[in-house]
Amino acid sequence: MGIFIDLKIIPQRIAPDKWKKVYQETLHLIDHYAFMDRIEAERNGLPYSFSVRTKDRENLFGTGYHGWNSIGDLRTGENTENYVLYGDIHAYLPDGQTKDNGADILCAVLPDMDDIIKTSGCINIWGNKTQGEDSHIYLLAVACLITDRFPEAAMVSGDISAGQCRKAVAWANQYLDTPIGLPVTADREKLLMRVRQSGIPGDKQLEAFYLLTLEAKDAGLGAFVRREFSAEEIAQRYRECFTRFQIDQHGFSAYMKEYLEMGYDFKELCRIVVESPKGMQAGPEEFLHKIIEAKLHIKSKETFDYTKLSTENADCGEVDNIQKMFAKVMGRLCGAGNRNVNAFYPLEKIVEDSQEVFGSQCDVPSLIESLLKESEENGSGDILQSVLYDDADSVCRQDDLRKNRKACEEEKYDINSYRELADFIPGCRMKPELEADIIKNFRMLHQFAQEEYEEFRGLDRVQRENFFIRNNQDILLHKSVWDIIFGRVMDDAYIERIYSLFHVNCAKKDGYNFCRNLFANIQALDYYWDRTKDA
Repeated sequence: MGIFIDLKIIPQRIAPDKWKKVYQETLHLIDHYAFMDRIEAERNGLPYSFSVRTKDRENLFGTGYHGWNSIGDLRTGENTENYVLYGDIHAYLPDGQTKDNGADILCAVLPDMDDIIKTSGCINIWGNKTQGEDSHIYLLAVACLITDRFPEAAMVSGDISAGQCRKAVAWANQYLDTPIGLPVTADREKLLMRVRQSGIPGDKQLEAFYLLTLEAKDAGLGAFVRREFSAEEIAQRYRECFTRFQIDQHGFSAYMKEYLEMGYDFKELCRIVVESPKGMQAGPEEFLHKIIEAKLHIKSKETFDYTKLSTENADCGEVDNIQKMFAKVMGRLCGAGNRNVNAFYPLEKIVEDSQEVFGSQCDVPSLIESLLKESEENGSGDILQSVLYDDADSVCRQDDLRKNRKACEEEKYDINSYRELADFIPGCRMKPELEADIIKNFRMLHQFAQEEYEEFRGLDRVQRENFFIRNNQDILLHKSVWDIIFGRVMDDAYIERIYSLFHVNCAKKDGYNFCRNLFANIQALDYYWDRTKDA
């Protein structure tokens, strides 16, 4: 499981001089964000690594080509996997490269579909994990730049959304001489035009549009689809989606929710699920049970969903980190998703449409009355749904109150978490509970390794340096931190603070975060070490 940004290009479509020009634009962007690179070095015959700010490097990774590499951001020290960009398009044209067959690069990210020509000569130059760390949006900005400059030869995809793209493009345009636009997949009008010009067969175009769009599948997108595609094309798409599942499976509920939230016709849904010989042919009672359960007939209801991924909440620029993503996926598997649909259709219309479509199969008014009575008596029938979303004092409502209080509280301070220690300067306003925890930890740190430190003091310079090199296993230290270590390694009064941090168990999350955030800002380490020294 991971959070990815993919960037595909067809290098044969890109002129070398134009690639060089765009590469220079990427250098301009990386000058305005502290991307992090890793450098391998040697001291006293021992290998070690350090982080530096990303910049253009000659003979990157021994390829013979210059380029840049990012593995995260320097401000927080949070890591991603490698994101590499070479300054010469020939780096992406190895011997034996498959010839370009002229197919639209959009087809490169579509699953295998009948009668769609897959793109050849296309390579994935990015495809590693960002894990939703801070640099995700800024890497996306670079990818958006490349797709804008080479719209027929480059495409960005992965765990991204239209909202993230808008955020990335807005940031990039502060620094580019020639502004960029959104990727075609984040613009419904342009995307549909491309799909229709791509050679994708007409009966596959709606599904291709759904698979490619980065926009939220809401009423606005639904209105656009209804304008551009026939009712039968929409119905056929959902017939194919629904028939993959049984009505009691999550997949059915997810597609039903999507259908209704996009504002599609309820009567047609009745036909697709119950009446059509080519549809699911579900029973009227089980179908209407799903409709009542989703509270389609109730205008005011809680529709927030704890399990909704940031890529599904596509209109906002939020990025899930890997911990949030994992929690949401597990929550969904455990049934913590909100069943309430973000749509409304009057009860009398539900009765009327259902009666018209499958009234011959059952007494629709009596059936719906019975289902409503059951719903009123038993609530949602699901304790988790009630506790999380539907009760007057639901977790969701309590969370809203807590978040509002927390936001108001955090506005008072400059530093509210260990992660924000990267921005610490003496005299800044720190949340009192956080500062109390830091002081407590530093007091422990002073006592932590005193006995071992006396042995350390007996070592010579090389032995001391080698101690730090050999024991730096968990955190990639910045070059400036190593400069301090090597420069002050014989300063017993100073080096004790570094030595003590090296004895914290970074295999545990709390220890790792404590040390990483202090090493990200030595000023904070020095301040709290000196402040607690004689406590």
